[in-house]
Amino acid sequence: MNQEFNEKQRIGSWIYMLLGADFFVVSAILYNEYNKTQIPLNQLLWSIGSIIIINSLIAFFIYKSVLYTKVNTSGVHYRFPPFCNQWKTIELHQITEYSIENHASMNHSYSVGKWNWFSKKDSVNTIGTDKAIRIVYHAKKPLFIATDKATEFYNTLHKLKNTEEIDYV
Repeated sequence: MNQEFNEKQRIGSWIYMLLGADFFVVSAILYNEYNKTQIPLNQLLWSIGSIIIINSLIAFFIYKSVLYTKVNTSGVHYRFPPFCNQWKTIELHQITEYSIENHASMNHSYSVGKWNWFSKKDSVNTIGTDKAIRIVYHAKKPLFIATDKATEFYNTLHKLKNTEEIDYV
C-alpha cells in the first residue's frame, strides 16, 4: 500500500454547460425585447457584452477552484484556491477520529469554511462527489474533505495513523 495519497479534484464540466445555457436564454430574452420594443442596438450589444464578461469571469473562477489533498507522514494537507491558497495541515497526532461519510444534501456541497459567517472552522467540499472524509481534530467542528477516492484516502490515513501510534509507543 502506498504511504502517500494525492488528489486533485475539479468541479465537473456540467457547470460550464449550465453557464452556456444561461447565456443563450438571457441573450434570447434580450433579443426578443429588442424586436418587440425597439430598444437601441447599442443597449442590446452592451447587455450581451456584459453577460459574456460576467459568465467568462464566473467560468474562470470555477476553473481555478481546485481541491488539492495530500496525506503523508506529516499529516493531512489541503488547499482550495482561491479560498484557501496556502496549504493547511492537520498533523497525524491531532486527528482523533476519521471516517468515510456520504454527504448528498446541499448543506455539504460547494462550501469552504471561514467564508460562512456562522462558522469559524474549515469545511472543504466540492460538488460532484457524494463521499467525504470526516476528520475530527482539536477544532470544535469536524473537517469534511470531499474525495472521489474515499477508500484510498481512508486506507492511507489509517495506515499512517497506525504507524504513528506504533512509533510513539
